[in-house]
Amino acid sequence: MIVVDNESLASATLNALQWRYGGAAIQGGIQFAIGVVLARLLSPEAFGVVGIALIAIGFGRLVGDFGFGAAIIQHPNLTPRHVRAALTGAMLVSSFLFSILWLLAPAIAHLFGQAALRSILRVLAVSLVFSAMSVTLVCLLRQQLRFRALSIIESLSYLVGFGAVGISMAVLGYGAWSLVAANVVQPCCVLVLSVMITKQSLWPYFRLQEYRDLFRFASADALNNVVNFTAENLPHVVIANWLSATALGLYNRSFNVMDLPVRYFSFALSNVLFPVYAKIQGDVPRLGRAFLRSVSFTAFVTVPMFFAMAAVPGIIIGGVFGEQWKPGTGTFQVLCIAGPFMAMMLVFGSVSHSLGYVFNECSRQGVYLMIMSAALGFLLPLGLKGVAIAVMLATIARYLLLAHLSLKLVRVGWKQFFIAQAPGYLLGLIASASAYLVSALGDAFGMSDILQLLIIIPICGMSLCAAFFLLPLWWFGDLYPWVLERFGMKFPRRVRKLLMLRASM
Repeated sequence: MIVVDNESLASATLNALQWRYGGAAIQGGIQFAIGVVLARLLSPEAFGVVGIALIAIGFGRLVGDFGFGAAIIQHPNLTPRHVRAALTGAMLVSSFLFSILWLLAPAIAHLFGQAALRSILRVLAVSLVFSAMSVTLVCLLRQQLRFRALSIIESLSYLVGFGAVGISMAVLGYGAWSLVAANVVQPCCVLVLSVMITKQSLWPYFRLQEYRDLFRFASADALNNVVNFTAENLPHVVIANWLSATALGLYNRSFNVMDLPVRYFSFALSNVLFPVYAKIQGDVPRLGRAFLRSVSFTAFVTVPMFFAMAAVPGIIIGGVFGEQWKPGTGTFQVLCIAGPFMAMMLVFGSVSHSLGYVFNECSRQGVYLMIMSAALGFLLPLGLKGVAIAVMLATIARYLLLAHLSLKLVRVGWKQFFIAQAPGYLLGLIASASAYLVSALGDAFGMSDILQLLIIIPICGMSLCAAFFLLPLWWFGDLYPWVLERFGMKFPRRVRKLLMLRASM
């Protein structure tokens, strides 16, 4: 196992986080803008039909590399032969899945009562091979902490796939096929750019030893992904079968907006934490300290966003997507309550994956799947909002199950765990109160949703900055001294002065 000293790993981690979050901010802005444009050009039904197809495609993409990408990150003695074996395995598995999906497309279309699904599924199936191979190369970049290159790849591929191709076809009147084309072109671009940057050979490799080295972790990760994917997409299947394509479109848009902090903060953080944790997997006390700081940081950043959105759901949905999406307001609010728990679980996954305890995680995901199934069956009569409540309850149960595993692995107590999150929840209450007061005044003066949204964002930012200076320093634990000690010289001069001033109070 390669041992990395504290200073070099801290420097590499900060650099990785800077590029991961810089790239995530750029990519998030791009995706948000493109998503708004597509939502205004296309109908909820178009998003719903493609959303049904993406359930099957998403499953194929999730298991298409058979977990070889994650195994590349976790393996302590990785060689170029392991990478070639992972690429070959991903290509073979994804080609098999492509064939299966092509044959099952008519049956899936009949199951959902959507004749157009047959052609859509068969075209989208082409993306499985691109996606599986690109995931493996992306994981190689993550293992090397090359997040600058990764940010460039992700931003450019989304611009080409959804920006250039998707919007152009939507303007030309291709409807749902605009989203289909975008979902094929985007992973193809990722693959091409990844090959160019890594200069990795795509020539097949079949020596068995490398496959044996990777197989145990890879198979566990694939199984874990299958169980997790099934549970997370079960609400979509239930809505598509027992409600309507329009309801699914409303749910998808509501979930996607709620998921922004998870997708562009927590997911970006876990992208860095997994390879970093893997490098210190033999030092449990050090891993435990890093885990608590990650938990505190995640709550500190994401909880205020989720609480603010939950306080003014109608303004968020109406201001972003327009009046036609307002029926999804109640669903969006419930999902926002579940948001902090979703954000935290990505940190948990980084711990169990870095230490190789993926089968233990998978057993807990199985319990989560059973809870999700039972909750959906019980609450479906309440309609779309009932589905959202079921998702929230199952998510809280999953949060507790995975937290138990992580705390056991890093030898940290529940009290320390909850104390680490407390500052984030206090800031969340401040942000939600600020958002609600602005919305109440906006309604009193007859302001539009867009105008209220434009006012709420800076007001919430200012209220959080005020809390940053007014709350006692002990409330944040050792966050400021630790940040200054490890990374102080890496920050811009103004940021460093601000942190030093706060730490001296």
